[in-house]
Amino acid sequence: MKRKTFYGKLDALGFKTYSAYLRSAHWRQVKEAYRESDRDQACYCCGDPDDVHLHHKTYERIGHEELDDLVALCPRCHHLVHVLEARGQLTIDLEGLLDETRAHRYAIEQRPIIDRARADYHDTHEPSVLYTLPQRVAIVEARATDGDREANRALFVIRQVLEKYERRAGPIPSAPSL
Repeated sequence: MKRKTFYGKLDALGFKTYSAYLRSAHWRQVKEAYRESDRDQACYCCGDPDDVHLHHKTYERIGHEELDDLVALCPRCHHLVHVLEARGQLTIDLEGLLDETRAHRYAIEQRPIIDRARADYHDTHEPSVLYTLPQRVAIVEARATDGDREANRALFVIRQVLEKYERRAGPIPSAPSL
């Protein structure tokens, strides 16, 4: 739908902007009808059931939407859909969104990020890092007692991480004796 036609329809409904339409009582009723329907309530793309938005697959019937005009998307996937639409890589009705070529290309693009995250995880969970952790905490504690606000915040975070680690993995190992 052309931009002029879209805003003409909104204006005919009494809304100056799309944001105003999304804040309207009518849109709340549409969302409620969707929620009460037997339609899938989880994200169409990733399956996340939390905090889903309703995405218009078409604006042809804006103000008179049918439930088939809408699809549930999590905020992350909703943003991705709009980015792909803007690039011309996806039609508004989500044609081609979940194809194998795009999924494979995405996996290849994400591989370096995943590898880096795995390496970082491995580096931070090496026993040698854990052995020096008590000394590192002592240094931060000393700075925190001197009134260093950043050290106080860091100490708070470190203690939370340590508690979480100990709940999952048990006590931090002590350094091996030489």
